[in-house]
Amino acid sequence: PKQDSFPLYAVLEQADTITKAACAQKREGALKMDAAASWQAFACTGNILRYLDYKQLVQLPAEHPAGETDDGTIRDMGLVLKETRYREADRILTILTPKLGVITAMAANSLRLKSKLFSACGLFCYSEFTLVPGRNMYTVREADVQNIFHGISSSIEGVSLAMYLTELAAALSPTGEEA
Repeated sequence: PKQDSFPLYAVLEQADTITKAACAQKREGALKMDAAASWQAFACTGNILRYLDYKQLVQLPAEHPAGETDDGTIRDMGLVLKETRYREADRILTILTPKLGVITAMAANSLRLKSKLFSACGLFCYSEFTLVPGRNMYTVREADVQNIFHGISSSIEGVSLAMYLTELAAALSPTGEEA
């Protein structure tokens, strides 16, 4: 397709230019962020570079996982990258968290309209999750919505670009012990 008739091309070209400039600034040491600012920048923009900056800045002790409580649950913020329907009313979620990396979690009964998990476990939803570790995956006990990105679903370009970025984030982010 012709470059001027393809609007997404211009957006991607502009994003590429901004990313290259940010990388150059980072190499020169001009772009300094603390861990909280890096995670907030990632949560607001979805820029994978901010997430990678965050992972470099944060060093967690191995004996105390992120946000673990006395009852064995883990509280952590997360962005739902992927949701898969499972059985009648359940979902299996792929969640990107700042401290655990990419995890898989089961949200039981989250497809029922009266469920507390219904909106907090939606695709591209940024929520605070209470997770219970299991053998193969976590189980979502509670979730509180922090931000729902409604604007993404307003156009097919927005959805396709968001899906591309979530696949990229899932592929590049560490999982399990690597996080």
